[in-house]
Amino acid sequence: MTTYGHYGVSTNLAGALRVSIGTSSCSSASTASQLDIATSNGAAAYPHLGLVAGAANTAPTNNLAAGSSNYAYLSGVAQTSPGAPAVAAGNTYTAASGRAAGTESAIWTYDAASGAVGAQWINGDGSVAPTYVVYSQADSSLLATGDVAKFRDAFGSANKPVVTFKLITAIAS
Repeated sequence: MTTYGHYGVSTNLAGALRVSIGTSSCSSASTASQLDIATSNGAAAYPHLGLVAGAANTAPTNNLAAGSSNYAYLSGVAQTSPGAPAVAAGNTYTAASGRAAGTESAIWTYDAASGAVGAQWINGDGSVAPTYVVYSQADSSLLATGDVAKFRDAFGSANKPVVTFKLITAIAS
């Protein structure tokens, strides 16, 4: 975790964040959405893996959209309602910085056939935002944006590749 309470990238298995998707819908359906992901070795006070709206966002600050450089950091968050826009709920970013920020936990999608895990942010008006996960090498953080090109234009394009997640079974360490 970074000093601002965001989850980043670890190059060793011992430092990897361990997560679980504990829902029966994952085993009975080919795809599932609006899922919570629980962390087993993350921030105990904020046990869900979610997104927290970025500090440099422009109004509306809790929206991700095509044509906007707004973003949200991958962080430890309190549980929020599925399908609901961001709320001011507890999260690791606010705990580290003292700045309140919009938070969503039930953002995850899962495709059982491929193992692909994705994020799906809900905007303030209830619309489903385009959501792309990006790695920022500058602060070793993972974040989501609605427009990768606009995000890179605003914050620099170097070392900000789009990231995909895949759920794998537990690995012995």
